[in-house]
Amino acid sequence: MVGWERGTVGTEDVDWLVPANLHGIGQIVDKKAVLCPLRAPWGERPVIIPGDTLKGLLRHELGALLGAPMERVAERSYSYRPNAMFPDKVERRFLVPRLDRVPSDGVESMLLGDDYQVRVPMKLELFPASLEYNKRTKRFDYRFEDRNGNGAPYRGGQGAGEQLNAKPQVHRSLRILRDTQTEVADVPQAAREGYLATIRHLIDLDHGHFSERHPDVPKKVTSAEARERILAAAQNEVFQPGDMLWVEWDTEKNCISAPSLPLHLTLPRSRSG
Repeated sequence: MVGWERGTVGTEDVDWLVPANLHGIGQIVDKKAVLCPLRAPWGERPVIIPGDTLKGLLRHELGALLGAPMERVAERSYSYRPNAMFPDKVERRFLVPRLDRVPSDGVESMLLGDDYQVRVPMKLELFPASLEYNKRTKRFDYRFEDRNGNGAPYRGGQGAGEQLNAKPQVHRSLRILRDTQTEVADVPQAAREGYLATIRHLIDLDHGHFSERHPDVPKKVTSAEARERILAAAQNEVFQPGDMLWVEWDTEKNCISAPSLPLHLTLPRSRSG
């Protein structure tokens, strides 16, 4: 067994007593040292299975299922993007997107590891969830890229509002077209921690998004360039006062579930732009 600890029969001053009798074996000699499964240091010390053991088990089972030996399972972290159209029935959704604006006193710097301070939203001004952008009914309560230049800075897309190597247009401004009232909502600690965890995932060059497994690394961008761009955005650019972005709103708990990630890059911004 990968995870184990040494126990002694008859020892009293321990958190978990080694049994003096085992079913099918009988009495164990007093003071005999035995190898015991690794146990958690809480409660009644339940048996735990190390992650390495689980990965080895998964690799072994996949090899047996596919009839082919598997290479060692490497460490890797992942992120996800919520699908605003799931579930397909509106009445079944409890996480919905809501437009919001960064207030002048809504951002603080938080420590990311030992070396970096990044901008993190502490509170946001939420617009009504009833705002529509519906091409079918031609109802538009907000507009991207206002022709008169009256739009607020919009960083709701990838790349902190910068053009990437993608074909779709990256919007840079957004204007609300009807009078609305906003409400101030705090960003819960869990949402802030989730945001920081995502940044760590993006800049982890060994196991994160831009590790050597990324299909565009190193042909289109190096991992170091991606990390540098993400850190620059996280430290100096994102969540500026007046910026428009999105949050994931929990309708059951009536709170912010997660802020949008304006620096969730596919690639760093184009150098020719």
